[in-house]
Amino acid sequence: MDRSPQGMTFISQAVEDLNLVPVSSQASSTNTSQVQISQMVAPVVEKTMNKSENLFFTGSSLTSQVHAAAINGDKGALHRLIVGNSALKDKEDQFGRTPLMYCVLADRLDCADALLKAGADVNKTDHSRRTALHLAAQKGNYRFMKLLLTRRANWMQKDLEEMTPLHLTTRHKSPKCLALQTALHWSAYYNNPEHVKLLIKHDSNIGIPDVEGKIPLHWAANHKDPSAVHTARCILDAAPTESLLNWQDYEGRTPLHFAVADGNVTVVDVLTSYESCNITSYDNLFRTPLHWAALLGHAQIVHLLLERNKSGTIPSDSQGATPLHYAAQSNFAVSKT
Repeated sequence: MDRSPQGMTFISQAVEDLNLVPVSSQASSTNTSQVQISQMVAPVVEKTMNKSENLFFTGSSLTSQVHAAAINGDKGALHRLIVGNSALKDKEDQFGRTPLMYCVLADRLDCADALLKAGADVNKTDHSRRTALHLAAQKGNYRFMKLLLTRRANWMQKDLEEMTPLHLTTRHKSPKCLALQTALHWSAYYNNPEHVKLLIKHDSNIGIPDVEGKIPLHWAANHKDPSAVHTARCILDAAPTESLLNWQDYEGRTPLHFAVADGNVTVVDVLTSYESCNITSYDNLFRTPLHWAALLGHAQIVHLLLERNKSGTIPSDSQGATPLHYAAQSNFAVSKT
């Protein structure tokens, strides 16, 4: 670990940006421990807090170790601690802050990614009801916001001051973070057809991709609730184009792939009712919606897709496997009749 003054820059920046506990004179000491560094970035969340109150972690605490590993970017130590005790991935300190939150504060993207892959709760809140996304938004950290949003972080979560990450993002001059997902994406995600109608009426772009390459129709289709068909219809009524219906995200998935994945027969029915909807569109692994339906055992959707597959051909993936192979692999009996 770099213990030089240059190596401590991120701590000073965290203090400046987020009103954290000032760096003590021990910060530049060559004997600074991981726990001491985690102490330096422990935030004061109560202005009226008694000064005699102990703001720091106990050195022998596993909690302090996992927070310190996150702050210092020690991915190996973080992995060992979590493997030994999986509950540590979401362990809170006395301010309610998790290792993921400290990764944001210290700009440790690799450690944050490791925590999320280990199942860390991306929407966990601290005692101020702020999430990791709040912290990333306040710092205007595009890379972190992109990572957290791809893990379904909630952009509309309110803290104790009724502030959302979206509010905090608008404080920065650069629109880069704000453009990660638009209001229309979120309205479609939360299945709010009236909001979608209003935004489209005011010229919101229905074809703009978000951080994952998804357009609002992807999010509208990505619902188990049959009522999501109303949101999908609002978007399609505005522009039922071939481009919109067959738009592929960065993984090659169309809105139809997502409707199939959720087993939403109603939305699948609406999407495939358009002649321009490509029922045999391949994702990046060369799987069609029919492959997905067969693998997941959605028999009704399988029959619907076969019925509307005008090409008459049965698609194969990159390994030559057909939807029938997928159904057999999952022990689902699906026939064309």
